[in-house]
Amino acid sequence: MEALRQEVSKAEVNTEKEAQRFAWEMVKGTESAKTACRTLRLALSDMGVRVRGVPGEDASAFDFSEWTQ
Repeated sequence: MEALRQEVSKAEVNTEKEAQRFAWEMVKGTESAKTACRTLRLALSDMGVRVRGVPGEDASAFDFSEWTQ
């Protein structure tokens, strides 16, 4: 029974670590999308193009992922 408890405990720790790693990857991806969006917005603005539909700086990760599809 003790071995089973230890195995469950290890699995919980591994799950938590994996969740943290995944969350960090999502943060990095979101920041990358925001940077690309800002760069594109500046480039289009410099060319005199009206920018519509591009998520703002406070947009969610979902908004950026939808916009890039």
